[in-house]
Amino acid sequence: MATTTTAAEEEKKLPFPLSPAEGWTTVIFAAVLVLITVGCIQSLQWTSGSDILTATTLVGMALGFILAKQHWVPQWLADIPALALGVLFAFYQTARADEDGHLRVLWQHLSAWIASARAGQASSDDAIFLLFLAVLTMLLGYVSMWLIFRSRSPWLAAAANAVVLLINLNYATDDKVIYAVLFMMMALLLIVRFNLVERMRIWKRKGLRYPSELSWDFMQAGVIFTILVIIVAAILPSRLVNVQLQNLWNGPNSPWTNVQNTFSRLFHVDGGNGNGHSRVAFGGSLTIQGNVNLPDTPVFSYTTTDTSHSYLEALTFDHFDGHTWTETTDGRVTTQLAPNTPITPETTVYKAVRSIIHVITAPDGSYIYGPGEPVMFSVPVTVHSDGIPLSQGDQGGGSFTDWMGNPPLKDGQDYTVQSVVSNATVDALEQVPDPTQKPAIYPAALLARYTQLPGDLQDPTNTVRLTALKWAQGGKTMYDRLNLIIGEFEHRFKYNTSNPPVPSDTDAAVWLLKVNQGYCTWFATGFVMMARELGYPARVVEGFIGGDYDNRTATYVVKGTAAHAWAQVYFPGLGWINFEPSASFSSFIRPTKGNGGTNAPPDPIINRPGHSTVAPGHRSNNSGNSESTPGVGLGGGNGAPNAVAISLSMLIAFLLLLALAVVMWWRLLFRKLSPIGRTFARMAVLGRMAGVTPRPAQTAAEYGASLAAQMPEQRAEIETITELYVRERWAPEAPDPAALGDRWRAVRDRLFQRIVRRVPRRFW
Repeated sequence: MATTTTAAEEEKKLPFPLSPAEGWTTVIFAAVLVLITVGCIQSLQWTSGSDILTATTLVGMALGFILAKQHWVPQWLADIPALALGVLFAFYQTARADEDGHLRVLWQHLSAWIASARAGQASSDDAIFLLFLAVLTMLLGYVSMWLIFRSRSPWLAAAANAVVLLINLNYATDDKVIYAVLFMMMALLLIVRFNLVERMRIWKRKGLRYPSELSWDFMQAGVIFTILVIIVAAILPSRLVNVQLQNLWNGPNSPWTNVQNTFSRLFHVDGGNGNGHSRVAFGGSLTIQGNVNLPDTPVFSYTTTDTSHSYLEALTFDHFDGHTWTETTDGRVTTQLAPNTPITPETTVYKAVRSIIHVITAPDGSYIYGPGEPVMFSVPVTVHSDGIPLSQGDQGGGSFTDWMGNPPLKDGQDYTVQSVVSNATVDALEQVPDPTQKPAIYPAALLARYTQLPGDLQDPTNTVRLTALKWAQGGKTMYDRLNLIIGEFEHRFKYNTSNPPVPSDTDAAVWLLKVNQGYCTWFATGFVMMARELGYPARVVEGFIGGDYDNRTATYVVKGTAAHAWAQVYFPGLGWINFEPSASFSSFIRPTKGNGGTNAPPDPIINRPGHSTVAPGHRSNNSGNSESTPGVGLGGGNGAPNAVAISLSMLIAFLLLLALAVVMWWRLLFRKLSPIGRTFARMAVLGRMAGVTPRPAQTAAEYGASLAAQMPEQRAEIETITELYVRERWAPEAPDPAALGDRWRAVRDRLFQRIVRRVPRRFW
């Protein structure tokens, strides 16, 4: 008779119709396994409202378990209404979380999304992505329970959850590795438990006898095996990869890349802490959101002659409405440039650099990237500028606002970019007067555009202005005052990619001063608004930090997590000067007096890190100190999450090793004795730990009596174990070990309870 049929017949004999023959422990293990996977999805905060995924998962698991255990309706006939009920529940939960319970509004969103998908258009509807996650988690719970309790394939259930978990971890930061550890432990325990129950059921059907403690011993062995597997996996080197296979899998035409691109088009999510796809996306506007999470996938690799490891610029924003940055198009000058066509730099104080950039995963959008201020590309580009003359008689197009590829960048593309990087010295910057001291050197149109303030910040008594005046107090020059504000940002604010959303009636800069935390777009916005409150022309810039040096390929590698926003302030004659207001980031390199101010031609391309005056992946501040370049979220962050993850991993590893040592010691303790002798000896060890210490010259019977007196609720079991031990040692015929039965388990559990209660009293 087939195994499944036998299990079904056994379940029909149980008192409760849905009682599992595998035991409720197996059900709990299965539920925890699925909830770990869903918990990982929720931790990434792909979109707001993801807390509903717990409910949809539980409903899916309940439906899957009931359908797996019922034997009255054909399976295919029962699946249809069950799945329909699960989908309806997911739809209801999504509407409740995202549309205030309006089912019709969510249905309209779904209809519009289907129309966009059929037309091949992109969608950025958060509600639809939340609905997708709700249905996915419901199906994951349903299928997992059906595979385990009907198909009897726990391996397939674990594999299905592992696929979902690994896809999410591909976009996660290092601190999320704990989900992989917990998942591996629970998956192995589930499989061990399920196979044990299957073996015991077969033995029982065949009439074979097995000891009552087998289940406990088998699970102990499973825990030990699980811990060993995790330890081995943790100590194995993580960089043993086949580069050819990796490139084939991640190539522009690979199946996985095609799936990611399609998913990116269908679910281009704007809200939450995730973006729903593996590509960074820059656009013509920048909205200040509460959360952000970018893919940890390579975007560029490049070689450069830049000794300062500059940021890679793409576009700038000048207009802010309190929540969203945009680029003013009035008066904008558009220039189409053929390959290798030079454009005049905005400043005469610079160093020229040359970079060769290889596109690995092209960011969404049409922008093209280069260190510092790009002035010539090896590919056709479209350059926009604000059209505002920078000085009297200037015939140029004004300040560059963005650089766009024509056509847009694509995966696998290479291009060369010539750039200029400001070489203005600290002394030169300190000599530039601010607009209140010498307004004539600032074009009026430039001040009007780059000192714009949203309506609520135009009040001279607003919080942002008062705070800027307070923090800049004591600065003698514009440069000094801006640096004082940068110092306050570093001191007062905390970098965080998960933040409360900015209220619709509150300016983002005001909100930053209330919550004292945020990520790069928050800090860049707050700094630019403070600079403008002081009358200084400032703007927000988007692009990437410089990346980390890869010794294996001799290139700098920029990942999606290096996407960043920072600030620029205009200094007449010196151009737009970068400022880094993000907390935990070090300042930009500034040449000191006598070390800058040149416009030398670019050096030849070199492929060695020793050319740089700064260690790869680091940037120095003016004091000569250096710190690692952050790279988490939109603009990175500090190293605290990784440090926490490492510390937590070490603590978990230590506790696991300690638990393993205790288990091994216990199993090896008195292993050479007979079962009865081993039981009595272990009872004496636990009894001593529980406070009942054997006295010198005390017989086994006397010690058993004293222990029974301290534990009257287990007197019968203790006396039986003691009697069996005495008879085995001195009686003519040894007793049968089977007489121990479940007595030792009851005594052991009670002794453990006494030990746990006794430990605090020994220290207090």
